[in-house]
Amino acid sequence: MGLGSCAPSVAFSVLIIPAVLGIIHVQPEQIHLSYSGVPSEMIVTWVTQNETSASRVMYGLSGLDQSAEGTSTKFVDGGSLHRTMYIHRAKLTALKPGQKYVYVVGGPEGWSDQFHFNAIKDGSDWNPILVLYGDMGNDNARALPYLQLEAQAGQFDAVLHVGDFAYDMDTDNATVGDEFMRQIEAIAAYVHT
Repeated sequence: MGLGSCAPSVAFSVLIIPAVLGIIHVQPEQIHLSYSGVPSEMIVTWVTQNETSASRVMYGLSGLDQSAEGTSTKFVDGGSLHRTMYIHRAKLTALKPGQKYVYVVGGPEGWSDQFHFNAIKDGSDWNPILVLYGDMGNDNARALPYLQLEAQAGQFDAVLHVGDFAYDMDTDNATVGDEFMRQIEAIAAYVHT
């Protein structure tokens, strides 16, 4: 047999190797908003389990016509597995106070679902509606469905988390914390904290 008969098995082996070595997790998750202290700004933070080539937010008033480049920081969990993940942050600037923006996060390897938020109103001629919660775990979080629905409907302006998140977020090599952050994404991706 000639060299040509070996080529298909070599190509087949190359195709199988990535599946054997592991799964790549570059899809953005655990997305949340933070107020920077400036009404015309918003900080967007998210996590990927693997490194990506970009940390970008596409956003706008009626479409994704603006872009903000961010940064990523490698984080190694303190658990026995020493899990590595990447925390991405980008600052949106020149926002129009009180206006509704749509946005996605990610980059060439993958984008999030589309979310929306209202930019902070400027001045003192308004009364913010705040929601306050604490002592919420990722198991038996009875208020969570109501908070998720009301956040997405724009029923409040900000969320204050007052403690006891997920009851030991570092449990099980921080997978409990990861799941809690995924659960509150349905709130924190729409309303700043």
